Amino acid sequence: MSPQADQYGRAALLSRRGQLDGVASDRRRRHNAVKRWLVGRALETLGPVRHRTAHVLDLGCGRGGDLAKWLVGHPGRRYLGVDASAQAVDEARRRAREMGVAHQCEFVVGDMARVADLGVCDRARRFDVVSCMFALHYCLVDEHAVARDVLGPAAASAAA
Repeated sequence: MSPQADQYGRAALLSRRGQLDGVASDRRRRHNAVKRWLVGRALETLGPVRHRTAHVLDLGCGRGGDLAKWLVGHPGRRYLGVDASAQAVDEARRRAREMGVAHQCEFVVGDMARVADLGVCDRARRFDVVSCMFALHYCLVDEHAVARDVLGPAAASAAA
């Protein structure tokens, strides 16, 4: 697991214990508000029929904190969550059972940057929505890797 994932996991644990400072708590609330809006907007664009039966691929699903946003109240939807942390996936499965949506979910432990290698995407399984909210940075080694991989060698040397 990346150092960023470890930090987020620690923040989530402290939040559940009520030990997260005000700034971090406020940030998590804002992130959740943004996520609710993004989920709503993504599903809204599908139209009424697909809205009810959407198939969602959630890359970097973590501990399943967004399951309710995607599934609760919509029994026709299907959800596949991918995360690199087996511990997070176990927690997501537990949450899905508690919410009563486990029958709509599948979880896979794996690298979201290599989702094609996990065998979860093929012609028989199509997704209406692919989500990767607040998780893309877990794929990155450091900011120099971003510059090198995304912006090219010249940007990487300028960032160093």
